[in-house]
Amino acid sequence: MKGILIILGVLILSGNQALPISSNHAIEVLNQGAFVNNNDSIPYDSIRIILEDAHDSDQKIREKLSAAEGSDSLFMSYLGEMTMVDRKNREKVLPILEKYGWLPISKIGEKASDGLFYVLQHYVDLDLFRKYLPEIKKLSEKKEAKLWHAALIEDRLLVHENKKQIYGSQVVSRKGRYGGDYFVWPIREPAKVNSLREQVGLPLTVEENAKRLNAIYNPDESIPYAN
Repeated sequence: MKGILIILGVLILSGNQALPISSNHAIEVLNQGAFVNNNDSIPYDSIRIILEDAHDSDQKIREKLSAAEGSDSLFMSYLGEMTMVDRKNREKVLPILEKYGWLPISKIGEKASDGLFYVLQHYVDLDLFRKYLPEIKKLSEKKEAKLWHAALIEDRLLVHENKKQIYGSQVVSRKGRYGGDYFVWPIREPAKVNSLREQVGLPLTVEENAKRLNAIYNPDESIPYAN
């Protein structure tokens, strides 16, 4: 999901004083155990700042990459930058995920929740997908996680397991990761997919999403790498 990025200074209220705090400061505070907000046993304020920063850097580089399509040299340059951004985000976010699990939206906010999702989704670690997908689904039942977060992670896991996806969210290339024609990975129940997408909050039909991504959609597509 792409969103308009607005970079704002972040302020944390401490008593009657507004203190500016950066992502690096929040990490330092988190590591030291000197929480920005001591009202909770989990330092949600510090975590939120780190996750919102990860959200912004993740989306900004992907917007640059998308805009560079058509210029091979610029695209490859941004691709290298994206790899570095993703690595730095993993280094900041995965320890939080490991220590506290999937955090509820009511505690960290929607933007931070999206940031947590983006880092996991773009890492493509199947063991982590299997570990946290049940947590995300459970929280989504309480509206403490987004249904589409669970849907996209489940689809990506199924694709990497060489199985048909459920929500039609995953598009792959026939010639490797960044080359060849792109197509929508086969879907388990094509006749129901748009209804399922609507139920989890995906705004476009599978056909509309394929067009947006310049990908081929064939509801009768078979798994290309089946043994």
